Amino acid sequence: MGDTKPNGPLADLYEGRIGTPTTDDEVQGYWIFSLGVILGVLGVVVFALTDPRTTARAVGYALVALSPPTVMIGAIVRFPLKRSATTLGLLGGLLTLAAVAYFFVVFPDGWSRSTGNEVVNALYAAGIVVIGLAGTIVPLITDPVRDDYERMQAETASTAAERDETATELEEARSELDATAADLADAEA
Repeated sequence: MGDTKPNGPLADLYEGRIGTPTTDDEVQGYWIFSLGVILGVLGVVVFALTDPRTTARAVGYALVALSPPTVMIGAIVRFPLKRSATTLGLLGGLLTLAAVAYFFVVFPDGWSRSTGNEVVNALYAAGIVVIGLAGTIVPLITDPVRDDYERMQAETASTAAERDETATELEEARSELDATAADLADAEA
């Protein structure tokens, strides 16, 4: 999960239209979620404009199939969930991507209009279940105390680094001030 101040054109657009983001993950998750919505709409349009049992229709199916996992992963990335949840969500996304890739292998001859294909269906369902578990169950069963402790340690280290940097800058400013005072004293003498 990102801890730096978000920057870049997508972060700027997010800040200008939605609100001030606190992490890169918040911005990335929003745009992944938005991509999922766009994939779904585009898939429905492609499906509606193409003939049955064609490669173009398969593209429409694929875009619609990629929409739900992308939306779900966007939510997982956007929310301040634990790294294990994000990792598991991405694994589920890979399973759904594999299902869609295999769909292109079997479509149209190995694709039943009534039941689809067992392998494609199983991979896709497994991916959706894994993403769902990542976003719902993993946050509930992981130890928040340990995660909070690790987060606080990281924040403390960051604060200490900022303190040290500020102390160094202060010491440099004092040295410059002393040198300037010495130059002024010499000029007056």
